Order: sequence, then C-alpha cells, then structure tokens
Amino acid sequence: MITGTPKTLPSREISYNYCVAMFTAQQLEDGLRYILDSGEHYGIIDELELTPKEKKRYKDSVELLDKATCGRLLIALKKRVNMPSEDHWKILATAIDDRNFLAHRFLVQFDYDGMTAQKEEEIVHVIYGIFVRLWKAVQIVRALKKSLDEQTDQIDLYLDTLMKECGIESKLPRKKIQR
Repeated sequence: MITGTPKTLPSREISYNYCVAMFTAQQLEDGLRYILDSGEHYGIIDELELTPKEKKRYKDSVELLDKATCGRLLIALKKRVNMPSEDHWKILATAIDDRNFLAHRFLVQFDYDGMTAQKEEEIVHVIYGIFVRLWKAVQIVRALKKSLDEQTDQIDLYLDTLMKECGIESKLPRKKIQR
C-alpha cells in the first residue's frame, strides 16, 4: 500500500533523457550477456562456474546468464577476457554502477514537486554524464563483441569447409544470439 501524498512525475525532458540513458544501459547489459554466452558456446571462453549459492538458484550457466545481474556478468567477463588496459575495466564497472543507480534509485532521488527550470537542467546534466559513461562502456563491449564475432565466423567457416569435404552440403545450425 502506498501512503502519503501523490508525487509529481519527472518532466518530459528528464523522462526522455532518462529513457535514452536506460536504453544505453540495456545495450551494455545485453552485450555482456552476448559475449559470455556466445564465447562459451563456441569454446572461446570458459563456461561460467556457478558458486554454491548460485547452484541452488540456477540449474546451469545458461540460466545464470539469462538472469544474472550486470555486476555478476562483469565479474564473469573479467575472469575470462584480457583487456589492453585496466582503465577499460574501470569504465565498465563505473557504467554498471551508473546503470544500477538509474534502475534502482534515480527516479526517487529527486523531488519533482515544485521543479524549477534550473533544477531540471541540473538533473538533465546528471543524466547526460551517466549517458556518456554508459556510452563509453557500450563501445568497449561492442569492440569485444566484434572481436568475438570475427572469431566465431572463422570457426563457422572452418566447420562448413569440413562438412563440405565430408560431402555434407547443408550448414550446421548455429547458435548466434542476437542481443
């Protein structure tokens, strides 16, 4: 039951910018899942090992990937992927903190009752800063995804060549996940 007086919704400007930032955060999350799932499927990265607590909650690593938090996905990725700079990991970790702030606290963080133009501009500026950090993280994830896709394409090409040499013309079904 909700008690107290009704609260005012954020303005259209705040809402629009918030949605853009959340959309970018979703791209980050989907990209992390894709890399871990596709990389695991092709044997390029190790399968996720479930902790004892996760074994009680999930039946396998596939279910874990579908339901894991962004933070858990980042931990799994960090154990399996080498990056050229530690700064990349910091950018990803910061972006996940920003994503969690947007998803869990942002909408109740500010008092939208009696919002002034200046306060609205400050909030939009906060969202923009979050968006920029998320966008940097998305670019890192896209670069990792591109590298992974190039590797999996080579594997697919090799398998197709082997099958043709064996007289099998049809392609094997591939598990390319579109995230």
